[in-house]
Amino acid sequence: VHNILSRATMAHDDDDEPPLVLDGTLLAKGDVGYEEARCRNFAQNAHHVGNDNNNNYPSYVAIVKSIEDVQKCIQYASRRGLKVTVRSGGHNWFGCYLRQGVFLLDVSLLNKCDVNVDERTATVGPACDGDVLNAAASQHGNLCFPSGHCVGVPLGGFLLGGGLGWYFPHYGYAAEHILQVTLVDAQGNLVVANDQNQEDWMWLARGSASMFPGVVVEFKVLLHPKPTLIRSRTSFFPVDRYPLIVRKFHEHATGAGGNYSDKLELTLNLASTPPPLAEAAGIKDPKLVMVIETWMAESEDEFQQLTKRFWGDMAMDGDLASLALLPLSSLGYEEFDSFQGLSKMLAPAFPPGQHWICRALMYDSSAIDLTTQSSSAGSDIDLDAVTKTFVEEAPLGLSHAMLAWCPKRQTTKPGCYGKYCSKGFVVLVLGVHDGKGDHGQQAQQYVDSMMKVLDDDDNNNERVWKYDALEHPLNRDTFHKSFDGKETREKLLQLREEVDPERLFFDPCS
Repeated sequence: VHNILSRATMAHDDDDEPPLVLDGTLLAKGDVGYEEARCRNFAQNAHHVGNDNNNNYPSYVAIVKSIEDVQKCIQYASRRGLKVTVRSGGHNWFGCYLRQGVFLLDVSLLNKCDVNVDERTATVGPACDGDVLNAAASQHGNLCFPSGHCVGVPLGGFLLGGGLGWYFPHYGYAAEHILQVTLVDAQGNLVVANDQNQEDWMWLARGSASMFPGVVVEFKVLLHPKPTLIRSRTSFFPVDRYPLIVRKFHEHATGAGGNYSDKLELTLNLASTPPPLAEAAGIKDPKLVMVIETWMAESEDEFQQLTKRFWGDMAMDGDLASLALLPLSSLGYEEFDSFQGLSKMLAPAFPPGQHWICRALMYDSSAIDLTTQSSSAGSDIDLDAVTKTFVEEAPLGLSHAMLAWCPKRQTTKPGCYGKYCSKGFVVLVLGVHDGKGDHGQQAQQYVDSMMKVLDDDDNNNERVWKYDALEHPLNRDTFHKSFDGKETREKLLQLREEVDPERLFFDPCS
């Protein structure tokens, strides 16, 4: 048992306040180990280095080992008048849990993973790695769960944020597959919520992200039969073909024939300095287009039919008689036995030691016109301007702009994410730098320029939804873009007020 009575605790005016005794560890600023605990998976994780939040210092960092620890910390912070933030793994792009003077509750040791094959369910802690869950589900029952794409993404923040996981077009939000949550509320009470009991908590658990007014200590999730075939391939094109590729795919996905299959996860990437996949294909161009297809199918025949139809629409149309979409080079389809294998495939694109600046948004596909050549002619996304900005400003390295297609459809479970599972296009802009000289400023300028081109309308435009808004430092002017519709936003604020009237949990919009 660690009972670290820090200097900050000893100096408090209330001499009658008992020390906080945990099974885990309590650290205050100035204590040995505080800085390492503060920056865990922030300063060391390539996704987080280089943003301003690493200059924020919580008053305390508590690394808990049990539910009882969580309850004690909540009650302690409440008595002290400290705001609470929560970190399950630290994968958050912006380190939103690092706020000045807060009580940072680190639940990274709550990482249980129990698979029930008969029920097709898993009970997991918030720090359970999605790859660990998929490995256990695959090994014990040939099952799977739509976890995050990157290696090492814990389920806590991923699920609370809605969860854009593997095969999003097919499975929808990962949070739709939450069956039950166990949480500690602002009063330190243990609450068990599902769709039949404490329904408001379940609604909040599906998509409220860093606005969630509690600490989830356990999720129960639904598992799914693992696809028979999981295959992926990357093709490379000259960068000037990007507008044509996007338009052709949009026609394929939204055309009258309804040809898009929810068994395809497709990303169209503007990539700077090809990652190892491109180098393996012999591509040396510093900037190009990567088309990444990831398929799931139940038979070889189904796979062949799906890929034939997709590439038929993309490359064999009469408008492309010149074969303008003929790739520079293409790797063959690679076979994977699980979703964690797919995550490992992406790992070379996120090497350690790099600094990342990221922004993300969604476009409502029903309101987007990509039929014209530029926004001045009526198109909602000026693809030529996007390409030009990338070519001129993206730093050499691994900077990229990733566009993924997520068909708009109704969600299967009520949640803070609103009525619809996605709005069409998900766009992720990443600026990468090595942390030297003015490279960080160059990467930031690139990201800012790309976001201006992609979303140049006023803040009242509901057409664009900023998926990253609750991870990025917010203000009330951008809050409305974080959720799907005014009704959803108002309900979120109302429920926060009801369950946390003293506003113990930090409000990222404040």
